[in-house]
Amino acid sequence: MFAVLIAIIAVPVGLSRQTNRIRYENLDIAQPAMRLTEQVMSAFSNELADIDDFQATSVLSYSYEYRENEKLLDTALQALQPLAWSLGTDVFEDYLKVHDSVRQWHDSVAQENLAAKQLLAPRFREALFSEDSGIRAVNESLIDLQKHIAAGVYARRSRLYEIERAGSLATGVLSLFGVMALAIVAVFARSLHAGLREAERGRHEAQQATAARDEILRIVSHDLKNPVNVIAMASQQLSRDALPTQERSYLQEMIERSIRRIDGLIQALLDVGKIGAGRPLVLERGEYDVRGLVSEAVETARFTASRKSIKLICDVKGEVPTANVDRQRILQVLSNLIDNSIKFTPEGGTVTVSCTSAIDDVTLAISDTGGGISESDQQRIFDTYWHAKRTSGGGTGLGLAIVKRIVEEHGGTISVRSKVGAGSTFIVQLPRRSREKLREAS
Repeated sequence: MFAVLIAIIAVPVGLSRQTNRIRYENLDIAQPAMRLTEQVMSAFSNELADIDDFQATSVLSYSYEYRENEKLLDTALQALQPLAWSLGTDVFEDYLKVHDSVRQWHDSVAQENLAAKQLLAPRFREALFSEDSGIRAVNESLIDLQKHIAAGVYARRSRLYEIERAGSLATGVLSLFGVMALAIVAVFARSLHAGLREAERGRHEAQQATAARDEILRIVSHDLKNPVNVIAMASQQLSRDALPTQERSYLQEMIERSIRRIDGLIQALLDVGKIGAGRPLVLERGEYDVRGLVSEAVETARFTASRKSIKLICDVKGEVPTANVDRQRILQVLSNLIDNSIKFTPEGGTVTVSCTSAIDDVTLAISDTGGGISESDQQRIFDTYWHAKRTSGGGTGLGLAIVKRIVEEHGGTISVRSKVGAGSTFIVQLPRRSREKLREAS
C-alpha cells in the first residue's frame, strides 16, 4: 500500500517537473529567442529600406534612421546570445554565423560611406547590393537560425505530447487506486493542453506579423512606381539641349511635384502597419480646393498617360467648394485610381476624371475605356491581398485596399461600376466637413 501511495505521488510529480522544464525552455528561452530573431530580421529589413529610401530621395533623415536600426539590430543580437547558448550547439553556431554576417554587412555599408552618398550615384547602390555585399549571407544565416529554433520548439512539443501520453497511461493505472489520483492526472493533462494551445497561438501570431511586414514592403514598392517613372521620364526630357524654356519649366515642376508625392507616399503607406493593427490613420485635415487637388493629380499622371497615347481628361465643371480633408491622402487616392485606370486602358483609350459637388459632399469619379471588371471580382477588388486580373497585363491591385481605408477614415465611401468590355468607373464620395466639424456645427 505504501508503494502505491508513493507511485500516486511520485508519477505525477515526476511528469510535472519534466513538463515544467520543457515549458520553461520553450516559453522563457526558445520563444524569446524566436522573437529576438524576428527583431533582427525586422531591423535588417528596415536598414535595407532606409538605404533604398535614402538612395531614392537623398533625405538625410533616412541615414539617421539607418543608424538607429543598426543599433536596434545590435541590441537584439546581444540579447539573443545567452539564449542561443542555452538552446544548444547547433543554434549557437547559427547565431555566430548571423553575428559574423551582420558585422560584415555593417562594415560594407560603412566602407560605402552612407552619410556622404549623393543622389543619382548608381555606383553606391550597385556596390551595396552586389552579391558579395553580405545581404544574402545575413538572410541565409537568419533563416537557418530561425529554422533551428523552430525545430527545437517542435521537438519539445513532441516531448510534451509523449509526456501527455505517459500521463494518460498513468491515469488509467492509478485510477484503480482512487479518485484522488485520477483528479491529479486530469489537472495535469489540462495544464499540458493549455500550454500547447498557447504555444500554437504564439507561432500563428508570429507568422501573421511576418506576412504583414512583407506585404507592407510590396505595397510601398507598388505605389511609388508612378512618381518614380514620372521623374525618370522628365529627367530624360530635360537632358535634351534644344528644349523651350516653357517646356523645361513644366518638366521641372513635374519632378518637384513627384518628389513631394514620393515623400508623402512613403509616410502614408507606412501607415499600413497601423491598419493591420486596427489603429486609425492620422489625418492632417485642412480646407482645400478640391478642383486644385483633382487638377494636380491629373497633371502628375499626364506623362504616364501620354506614353500609352491615352487621352486624359479633367472634367470639373461649375463651382466646386472646398472640403475639410487630408490633402496628401486625397492626392494618394486620386493618383492610385488614375494610375490603375491608365494601366488597364488599352493604347488610344480615354481616362476621365470628373468632380461634382452637393451641399454636404463632393463626388469624384474616375472612368476608363478599359476591359472592365467582372461581377465576381467587383466583390473582392478592395480586399487587402487581392490581385487584379482585369487584362492580360495583370496588376497587383494592392493600393485599392489602402484607398478604401483612407476614404473611410474621411467618413466617405468608395464604389465601382463596371461591365466587362465596357470600362469601369470608380466613385469616391467625401463629406465636405469632418465628423468633428459637424459636431461643432450642431
